[in-house]
Amino acid sequence: MGRHATIVLPGTMVLKKITIKTIFFILGRALSSASKFEPRIRKEVASWEEGFKIKMFVLPSGPALGWEKQHGKLQYLGSKLDHGDLIVNFKNLTSAFLLMTPQVGLAQGFAEHRVNVVGDLNKAISLTRCISILLPYLYPDFIVKRLLKEIPQIKYNRLYRMLYLYLIGIPLGI
Repeated sequence: MGRHATIVLPGTMVLKKITIKTIFFILGRALSSASKFEPRIRKEVASWEEGFKIKMFVLPSGPALGWEKQHGKLQYLGSKLDHGDLIVNFKNLTSAFLLMTPQVGLAQGFAEHRVNVVGDLNKAISLTRCISILLPYLYPDFIVKRLLKEIPQIKYNRLYRMLYLYLIGIPLGI
């Protein structure tokens, strides 16, 4: 009675790496931008100490993504973060590809041991909530329904915020 979807995998590691780098760039800038206007993300980030760093990394030497809390908001650092207070490791490129494209939800990825976390588990759960709040801005509802058990309600004008993310937040990083 479960939902089954066709899993799409690119044929080469080069394509996987390019895809993950692109998605990390979009996710990094989108979460940074949304932390400035989305009150629920700001509330989650407010519980983290100033200067808190998050690193997402694909093992063994794949693409990386980093954020730092600065002035109550998340600042996108790209891949230049050497260490983090919270590190989210993807097992390999295929695991990262399945989670980031979004063919597999985060809960399923953890259950299948595709992702591991080093650091404060409470902050990892808080980051997961931030990304869950962000997903309806990035994807249409039919995709979000497959990824999350419950779609976070957006109380404010979703269309304008989506346009802001797509036209200003992601391309310009503001």
